[in-house]
Amino acid sequence: MNKDRTFTEIREKVASAWCNILIGHKRKILRDGLYSQEAIASLASAGIDTASLGLNASEQVKAEPIVQELMRVLPERLNAMQMQAVRGEAVSIASMPSERPAQPVTASTTASTPAFDMNISRTPERTLEPVIEGISSRTEPASNGLTKELISKYWDEYKAENLRSGRWTPARNGEPQHQSKFNTFLRVQLNAMHSNHPYTKADARDFKRLLQGLPPRWYHMTDKTIDEIIANTDQEDTISTSTINQNMEILGAFWNWMVNQDYTETNVWQGLRINIPRGTQRKSFDAAEIEKIKQTANSFKGWRQALPLLGLYTGARIAELAQLSIEDIDIDNMTISIDDKYDNQKIKNNSSRRVIPIHSAVQDIIREAKADAEQAVTVGANKLRSLWPDIRSNTLNHKAVPVGLHTNKWLQDAVGETFHCLRHTVVTELYRADQREDIIKDIVGHGQSSVTTRTYRKAGTIDQMRTCIESLPY
Repeated sequence: MNKDRTFTEIREKVASAWCNILIGHKRKILRDGLYSQEAIASLASAGIDTASLGLNASEQVKAEPIVQELMRVLPERLNAMQMQAVRGEAVSIASMPSERPAQPVTASTTASTPAFDMNISRTPERTLEPVIEGISSRTEPASNGLTKELISKYWDEYKAENLRSGRWTPARNGEPQHQSKFNTFLRVQLNAMHSNHPYTKADARDFKRLLQGLPPRWYHMTDKTIDEIIANTDQEDTISTSTINQNMEILGAFWNWMVNQDYTETNVWQGLRINIPRGTQRKSFDAAEIEKIKQTANSFKGWRQALPLLGLYTGARIAELAQLSIEDIDIDNMTISIDDKYDNQKIKNNSSRRVIPIHSAVQDIIREAKADAEQAVTVGANKLRSLWPDIRSNTLNHKAVPVGLHTNKWLQDAVGETFHCLRHTVVTELYRADQREDIIKDIVGHGQSSVTTRTYRKAGTIDQMRTCIESLPY
C-alpha cells in the first residue's frame, strides 16, 4: 500500500496548480483585455479540481482547505493583476493582496488535518494566511524553456557570430537593423515579462498583437508605457504590416539559430507572418504618374526637389539619399557613393554599400546641390558635411524623417503612394528594359540571390551600371 504524501508535497502540488491558473489568467488579461467582475466571481466559484492533481482520497481531504482559501482570494488577486495591466506595469502573479482575508478559515475547519499547522500560532481564530502567503508569493515555476535572461544572452551570441561572419553590417556609427528590431522586442514585451517565464507561442502571438496597435513613430514616446501608447493610438494609423513582418522575420531567424544550437526545440514565430494581399503591396508608377511626380518635385527647391528625383533615377532608399555627404558626390565621374564611412551614416547591410552612376536627367541638380553645400562651414574630422545642410535634425539617422513627412505627403496626394515606390519603379522599369538582373541588384543595393554570384562575382563596373540606369524610359 502506497504511503500518503506529506503535507509539504501536497502543498507543492496545489501551489503548482495555483501558479498555472494565475499564469493562464495573466496571459488572458494581456492578450484579450480585462475580466468583468461577474466573470471574476464565476472563475472563483469554479475552484481547483483536487482529483486532477493526482492525489488519493485522504490527500484530497488535506488539500481541500488550502484550495478553498486560495480560490476565495482569487478575485482579489485577479483585480490586483488587472490594476497592474491598467497602470502599464508588469503583471506579476506574485503580487499579494494588501488586506487580510475577510473570512478567515478557523482552526475547527482544519481540526482533522494536524499536519496543516506549519508553525502557525495556536490561536482560536488562526488563519491559513501564512500558508497562503507561502504558496502565492512563489515566483512562476522555474522552467527549462527560454527565459528573458537566456533570450538576451543568446541574442548577444547570435549577434557576435553574424558580425564576425560579415552577414551583418558592423555597427560603426549605430546599431545594425537587426539590433533595433531586437530592441523593439525588448521594450514592447520581453522586459516586462517575469524572469522565470518560458517564452511560448502564445507570447509570440501577444507580441504580434502589440505591434499591430503601435503608431509608426512609437519609439520616440519614451515617457509612455506601451499600453499607454496603444490606448492613445488611432487604429487607422498604426505601423505597416510589412514592418510587423520584418520584426517577426528577424526574431524567427534568431529562433531558428537557437533551434540549431539546441537552445530550444521549436521556433515559436513559425506561421505568424501576416500575408499581404497582392493588391496592397507597394506598386511601381506608370508613365502618367511618373510625369506628375516630376512636375510636382520640380515645383520645389533644394532637397525637396532633388531627393524625389534622385529616388526616381537611382532607386536608392530615402535614408541613403538623406544622409549623403558632399564627399559622397564625385562630379568628375558623375557617381554617388552610398556608404557609412562618416559619423551619423548608416546602411542597411553590406549589399547596400555601393557606388552608382548619376543619371543624366539629374546631373545638373546634383552639381547645384554640391556647389550650394560647399558653402557650409567645414566641420571636424570624420564629421559629415551634409549634401543637404538645410535638413535639420540632431542625428542624421533621423534626417529621413522630415524628408519622408514632406515627400510622402505630396506623393500620397498626387499618386496615392510613398517614396519607397520610386525604388520599385526603378527596378520594374529596368527589368522591362531587359537589363541584367545582377547589374540591377548592384544599382539598388540588393544582395545577389545565388551562392555562385554571392561568392565569386564582383560588382558590375560603373560603365555597365551607367548603361543600365540610362535605359530608364522617363
